[in-house]
Amino acid sequence: MSRSGSPSFTLAFARATGHIAPMTEMPRAFPAATVADFEQSVLAASREKPVLVDFWADWCGPCKALEPILERIQAQLGDQLSIVKVNADEEASLAGQLGVRGLPTLLLFSDAQLVGQLVGVQPDGNILALIAPYLVSTADKLVRAGLDCRERGEVAEAQRLLGEAIALEPDNSTALRALIPLEAVAGNLEQARQLHGQLIRTDRESSWGEALATLIELAQRAADQPDPGALRTRLDQQPNDHDARSALAACHMMGGDHRQALDDLLELLRRDKGYDNDLPRRGLLAVFELAGEHSELSNDYRRKMAAALH
Repeated sequence: MSRSGSPSFTLAFARATGHIAPMTEMPRAFPAATVADFEQSVLAASREKPVLVDFWADWCGPCKALEPILERIQAQLGDQLSIVKVNADEEASLAGQLGVRGLPTLLLFSDAQLVGQLVGVQPDGNILALIAPYLVSTADKLVRAGLDCRERGEVAEAQRLLGEAIALEPDNSTALRALIPLEAVAGNLEQARQLHGQLIRTDRESSWGEALATLIELAQRAADQPDPGALRTRLDQQPNDHDARSALAACHMMGGDHRQALDDLLELLRRDKGYDNDLPRRGLLAVFELAGEHSELSNDYRRKMAAALH
């Protein structure tokens, strides 16, 4: 390896050639990683937040110069980032596996993948620029937890966590997209409308933003006509009562019967495509958003919708 610094650049050679810093031990402000625990301390840990690995050696002066810079970055980012150190002389095989050719070398891991690298002493700004795209904010952590709760059917907890995320980041589109339908289906229509209004313009005008607006519209229909039995009686007497059919679809949607809601809307689409400003098609898209845009149910009815339209 070159004399610019590598795991094989030994302490003895550094002393002989004068390429050595004063022999003070590298500060132990950061935890050390080894080949034995690298998978756990770096790869697994990077699934929760980015991990910056500093390859250094005792003889490496620039490594010591980098230390206070890393300390400042850790202080600035707090628990959004983990920094660990690897002694390249003691862990030469690990350094070799990761392609380390000079010291100091910084390797950034996120989601168990090597995503970036810097070699040599770097100013704070360069290191922060490397890390920034992979930082997970407190709001993002709350969103992840909220989505997990939603998947487990823990709706109230999902609403709480997503609401906390939005309090921190009022235009967090992922949180808003998840929380708006939960609030609408819970009957909290004013809250759902307020949240929809917080969407930035591009999100509000996107296909999913418009689908959420229609979902709130359907939820209002269900609130205005909440008796499915009475609506069925109306349809038995007059099958072309589109107001009754749309309200019945809304009631099924609010009750969690997405398939029946889709059947109702599909029948309405076949009877009158243009009813109430294209509500049948818009309603189908709204239920797709609620049921999962790419779910098996949505994919099935998307094909049926296309056939009915064409």
